[in-house]
Amino acid sequence: MSLHKTITKFKTAALSLVFAVSAVLGVVSTALPAHAAALLGGVDLQTYYCDVYHPGTAAVILNTQHNAVGWRCAYDAGGTTILYTISVNTACSNEYGSGAYGAYSDYNNPYSWKCYR
Repeated sequence: MSLHKTITKFKTAALSLVFAVSAVLGVVSTALPAHAAALLGGVDLQTYYCDVYHPGTAAVILNTQHNAVGWRCAYDAGGTTILYTISVNTACSNEYGSGAYGAYSDYNNPYSWKCYR
């Protein structure tokens, strides 16, 4: 088997694992497609997701999950924190228009999300 085919199979397996972990965590992320995607810019999760779908909440990173999929909209309900899952794809679409989607470049960096089309 050629090195190129081995690398392609490894990438496919790695992406499958990322999607499986994301599904279990309740966060949808999109891996970059094989073709070149156009970088649109960063994503404002507060303005384009929390403020739209959960007014009065704040975009926060969970202390127990300080990584790319640790973002939530949080609301303090009298001492009890209510957390809502954030869809970065939806935030990108709201910010940049139809067809925009989110992808992170570093799972361990919650600030590595960017929007692409």
